[in-house]
Amino acid sequence: TVVVTVNPTPALSSSLTPPAVCSNSAFNYAAVSSVTGTTITWARAVVAGISNPPGSGTGNINETLINTTAADIVVPYVYSLSVGSCTSTFTVNSSIKPTPIVIVPANMAYCNGDNVPTIVFTGSVSGTSYSWGNSNTAIGLAANGTGSIASFTCFNSTSALISATISVGPAANGCSGVNSGFSISVYPE
Repeated sequence: TVVVTVNPTPALSSSLTPPAVCSNSAFNYAAVSSVTGTTITWARAVVAGISNPPGSGTGNINETLINTTAADIVVPYVYSLSVGSCTSTFTVNSSIKPTPIVIVPANMAYCNGDNVPTIVFTGSVSGTSYSWGNSNTAIGLAANGTGSIASFTCFNSTSALISATISVGPAANGCSGVNSGFSISVYPE
């Protein structure tokens, strides 16, 4: 009598395409094998546009990756699974979204009663939306808004220079960027 034992080949039963994450946010991936007792290791090579050095580990992934571009970057993680003498390899593709940025104008100065032209914000990530806040509504601009700042007439009813700081926050694809600001100063008449 000859007894032949056939071991199963381990496989990842967890998703090979987990949800995308924002740059500079934790990417967590729980690797689940179809076979109990599987030894799981992973490796990540250098990826163009990702500033992190290569990485490797065992079991689950918990990394914060930095996307330095203006587009989504797919980062492949190569998983090696082994049970006894049976081995297999799987690739898990993580998508890292870019951090939106906003380009704001230089500081501005006007006189009482001047017309401030429309202020349009731009950035490098396609589809970025902008929200802004104004620290001093006495200049004639609302306290906050979204998108561009529509043309308005600036005011200064005092006898001294007044200023407002405009803080602009970008957001794109569920990711928020760092606020940037500029000032609008209004001289008295």
